[in-house]
Amino acid sequence: MPRIYFATEPSGRTAKVAGSGLVVWEVLRNFVEDEDAAGLREAFHWLSPAQLTAAAMYFRRYPDEVRGQVEANRA
Repeated sequence: MPRIYFATEPSGRTAKVAGSGLVVWEVLRNFVEDEDAAGLREAFHWLSPAQLTAAAMYFRRYPDEVRGQVEANRA
């Protein structure tokens, strides 16, 4: 998937947004609940539209994975 790469973190293999160093679930923490694209752009205004689209596309393909990571990190 363009603009998404995988890194090995202490917690295991993790999807990240290329050029940002951010983990996909961090970017989508609130998006998974309301899918508010405008709120996502506002919260991560320094990311390019392509980076945000890549994160959203990753979520659409792997929603259970992203939701699971968000929930695990809320605890």
